[in-house]
Amino acid sequence: VMLTVTGGVGDDQTLEATVVIEGRSAFPGVECNSWHIQTLRDTQKSTRSVQNCTDHTEEALSWVQEKYVGFVEEAQLSDLEERHVCSWGRVQGYCQSDPVFRGLCAYTCMPLISERIIGGRLMENVPYYLNGEMTVFQETEVGGIGEHSTCLGDNNEAMLRYRMDKPTALPMPSTPRPVEFQCADVAMGDLNGDRDDVAGDGFEVDLIGSAPCFDLEGISPIVMALCAHSCAHQMQPTAPPTPMPADESFPAGSSHRGRRLHPVHFFNQQLEVTFFRGDAPDYEWEWHGRTFFNGSHAEHHMLGYDNAAPPPTCLDTHGAAPRHVTDAMSGLTPYSMLTEAQPWYRWYARTEPRVSLTSMCNDLSYCPEFTTCILTARFDDEMALWRRGPHTVAGGVTDAGFVAQAAQETINSLFDEGAFRSKVLVSVDRAEALIRVDRWQMNKHVYRNAIGATRLEVLSLGSALVRRVIVSMVDPLHDDGATAGTQLGAEHPRSISSFWQPWVTDLFRVERFEEATAGVFTPAGADAGPFQVRVYAPTVQ
Repeated sequence: VMLTVTGGVGDDQTLEATVVIEGRSAFPGVECNSWHIQTLRDTQKSTRSVQNCTDHTEEALSWVQEKYVGFVEEAQLSDLEERHVCSWGRVQGYCQSDPVFRGLCAYTCMPLISERIIGGRLMENVPYYLNGEMTVFQETEVGGIGEHSTCLGDNNEAMLRYRMDKPTALPMPSTPRPVEFQCADVAMGDLNGDRDDVAGDGFEVDLIGSAPCFDLEGISPIVMALCAHSCAHQMQPTAPPTPMPADESFPAGSSHRGRRLHPVHFFNQQLEVTFFRGDAPDYEWEWHGRTFFNGSHAEHHMLGYDNAAPPPTCLDTHGAAPRHVTDAMSGLTPYSMLTEAQPWYRWYARTEPRVSLTSMCNDLSYCPEFTTCILTARFDDEMALWRRGPHTVAGGVTDAGFVAQAAQETINSLFDEGAFRSKVLVSVDRAEALIRVDRWQMNKHVYRNAIGATRLEVLSLGSALVRRVIVSMVDPLHDDGATAGTQLGAEHPRSISSFWQPWVTDLFRVERFEEATAGVFTPAGADAGPFQVRVYAPTVQ
């Protein structure tokens, strides 16, 4: 079924297009009984130009009243109205017997041709009960009008017959020119068609100084109607100036062109008919919707139906019972599935243009050296990278564990000159500063990313023996101390005793390491000197 549809597919997507709604029956391993909405790609559009002729009723009335005097009752001719002349002449048989009348009343005389777009093809004169968009037009070229003639340009056959009836006004030479030159010869005033010297060729039948398309009274209107193409290429003689129109209150003024009461007639003789190829191959169709839930058309041969027709298993919601069945009589998808109120499901998942996925290498640190890096979900990755990264041995150290309690080879791998980077890692729950002695002032401020969090400023690392320092800070009150237990390995009571207030600053743990031998780091001893800090607690008054 091909139609133009406007409606919703899925949640809120609006589809406006020429589509095909197609019913498909299930076959093993591929599909289930359903209806699909598809649109055809623009590359499969076809265009057909169709045209109609036009009636020249004023010229036709003039011709009939002159031509058929004595053949038709005088009263009938005198009472004939311009708007009825073409219909009246067709009834009289003039469309068949009079080429001039047929040319002036071409729209009335020419038969109408109807075409319907069925299955992607234009088919002429098909029965009315067949589906498809219908287009009505006329044959305007050779065969319908006459030899070398068209109702949209030059009707040469009608002009030849007109000259035969007007031997005085439009004389013909003793040997008439071929029919295809009649309009061109008359329009140029070269009735012999010799094209040598119109003004001095010696032929008395040439119309010297005359323009048959414009200045022959009673003749020129019919010549222009029959030879529209040739007359359009001729220079119109200079006409006397048109007097100014009267006021609109008078008929002469109200009917003047440009006045608001002047009737304007529009004639559209050509129509572009665009249609889609309904028989286009499958790869030219874009899929939009279907009447079963996405993903419910599982391959049935996986369920033990290798060689038999699969049962109808398409679902409309997750876990719902099968609802699509095959019509028992035809074996096809029933039409009731299309007409009943039911949802349409998108063929492809919706895309969100504001969301994108990018690759990330977890083996590389996100935070450059000598920076304070505030993180959210990435904080755990950064902690794991420095404490348990590829450079560590023996599994590294847990987030809650003491580095000083790790094996010696693990400590050496953590503080290796090529792996250890001085920086501060910050999150809402924890802050961890990695400090090198040679550039310790670059990362001397440590704090969590939370309102009112304690700020710690390192003033001195101790003696010259100290080469590496780790400072960890955690909120002792968050989640009733559970966060501190997870991050530092021990839960701390809200207060030591009833004589003490709850904690007003963060808990911070400091680990210092000496490098007595190159590449070998050991926990700092009593000779490492004092570790001096300045603590700022915003909530303490």
